[in-house]
Amino acid sequence: MKKIFKSLLLLMGAFLVFTPVIFIGCPASIVIFWVDNNKKIKDFILYLWGIYIGFIEALAYLLKSLAVSYDIIANALGGQSIEYAITKQRKTFLGSGSYTISAALGDLARRKALLPNGKRLNQLLNFVFNEENHSEYALRQEELIKNFSSSIPKQR
Repeated sequence: MKKIFKSLLLLMGAFLVFTPVIFIGCPASIVIFWVDNNKKIKDFILYLWGIYIGFIEALAYLLKSLAVSYDIIANALGGQSIEYAITKQRKTFLGSGSYTISAALGDLARRKALLPNGKRLNQLLNFVFNEENHSEYALRQEELIKNFSSSIPKQR
């Protein structure tokens, strides 16, 4: 519960601080660029294109974060049932609220602990996400994030 409260405070703080930056700073930046560059149309269009590309990149990041969060929620709520269907092992990352289903599947695949249903699920994820080995990729990403996070000093 403490984690949710801190996350909500972070979100509210971000909205409070960055909303004025977006609604005041963006138009002001455009005007300043226009004036500083002697109203050159070509440079101005390239500048606007850069703003557009930055916005698209930020939106893509947001959507990916939402997809991963949804996957983690699905794992926390339904991972246990998937575990019983795809492996004989118990106490895996399935059913955990800190790993995606894909990463948990990647861990089981790496340990060669998947039943035929698990192998089919792995192939389905490869097809859906158009990757050669989606679950292994997801697991490596999780490991990198956890290793990086553990090396950062905790904030108070």
